[in-house]
Amino acid sequence: MTLIKTSLLSLIATIFKISYGLVINKLLAVYVGPSGVALVGQFQSIQMGLSGIATAGFGQGLTKYLAEYRGNRQKSATVFATALKLVSLLLLPVSMGLFFFAQDVSIWVLHSPEYTLWLQGLAVSLIPAAIGALLVASLNGLGEIRQLTWVGVSSSCLGIVLSLWLVPQWGVEGIIFSLLATPFLVAILAAWHLKRSSLFSWAWLKETASKDDSKKLGKFTLMALASAVAIPVSHILIRNYLTEHVSLDAAGLWTGMWRISEAYLMLITVTLSVYYLPKLSGLKDATSIKKEIRHGQIIILPFVVVSAIAMFLMRDWIIWLLFSGEFSDMRDLFLFQLLGDVIKIASWLYAYLMLAKAQAVVFILSELLFSLLFVGLTMFFVDGFGLEGVSYAFALNYFLYLVFMVFWFYRSCAKGTFDEGFVG
Repeated sequence: MTLIKTSLLSLIATIFKISYGLVINKLLAVYVGPSGVALVGQFQSIQMGLSGIATAGFGQGLTKYLAEYRGNRQKSATVFATALKLVSLLLLPVSMGLFFFAQDVSIWVLHSPEYTLWLQGLAVSLIPAAIGALLVASLNGLGEIRQLTWVGVSSSCLGIVLSLWLVPQWGVEGIIFSLLATPFLVAILAAWHLKRSSLFSWAWLKETASKDDSKKLGKFTLMALASAVAIPVSHILIRNYLTEHVSLDAAGLWTGMWRISEAYLMLITVTLSVYYLPKLSGLKDATSIKKEIRHGQIIILPFVVVSAIAMFLMRDWIIWLLFSGEFSDMRDLFLFQLLGDVIKIASWLYAYLMLAKAQAVVFILSELLFSLLFVGLTMFFVDGFGLEGVSYAFALNYFLYLVFMVFWFYRSCAKGTFDEGFVG
């Protein structure tokens, strides 16, 4: 499937996913204000981090190898069974650990023990979240993009209905329930659509885990754990810093700005995951890889630039539509946040190659380094410029990340180190 066709199908699913996120934003803004947005943002960071740890990157690895092994049912069956069994081994201790230490996590991250029940609910929902992630990754790796689209559309629609029904009655608790219920919906829908695929068989579950596939998937485990720890933890630290040195409402304003960025960039990030990861996995020589990345730059970057300009010009209307008058100060964050978004996508066109080629060492080091740098830059700029400083830190951090990615890419092309393995 071509980049254009993949993008169009991704657009359909993304519109619904964006709508789900925007409904949550609006409901939170109307019923609880910036402080509620900050609170839910912290919870979502915990959810994202622990889900990443529970799946341990096996989803991305499964997508890569099912794409490579497409047509070879025996190899596909073995890698699927291996991924599922490895996730099962990780899932139980992560889920149980969160359940029994929920109160401690609630006090540390959410600054109160009253959210313990939320985190215990999250511990339970990690099980369908991990299984659902593997099933979705399987649809992606097998090239079942239409089915993947329907999973996204259906789960988003059900999430919207749940939110509209629950939030007016329960407030923040209604949003939390919706976030916890969505993984169950995704797992059920993905299993149903995967069953309909002619390239898949549930008999694959009977296969014995492969030691060779375990090693290959293990590289993705290290990369995923780096992302699962570095990104959510950096966001938690930034919200805590903003809360302590500016205000809780300021943390909510930054969270709202971040969600706007995530929403309009979601089409791009979904396309990168659905199209680029399988596509780059199959390319072997530097010439083909350069050509594919240039192709992405020509198609994707102009779209991001135009979208960012439009978002900036309409920022007051966007704040009014998606939030409320309490969020008017968010307009000061738009310029450098949107600039950072453009640089971010430019860098990701190179960064996805690290995932496609399982370049674990450079990926892990860059994730940890630039997540720490983002926190450090935020502290520096917030001390000097207040809330706006976090947007300056974001743009500068991704500029430095882009420089690093370009250097790594051309160095790797020159050395011919795009084969799987660690970078020498």
